[in-house]
Amino acid sequence: DNADLAKWICRERCYVRQQCLAETLRAEQGRRAYARYGIAGGHTPAERAVLDPTLNPAPA
Repeated sequence: DNADLAKWICRERCYVRQQCLAETLRAEQGRRAYARYGIAGGHTPAERAVLDPTLNPAPA
């Protein structure tokens, strides 16, 4: 599907993937997956929500 193709392009061909992911995570900080859109940094909205430390704090 289109999402899989976009993820592949991001992960295999994009030389700014890490910067894109970092900027997107910063911009989306605190938003749940349903409030995120598209593929960024090779990740879906749900995958980026899991990476958000404000939504998923590290165990103490």
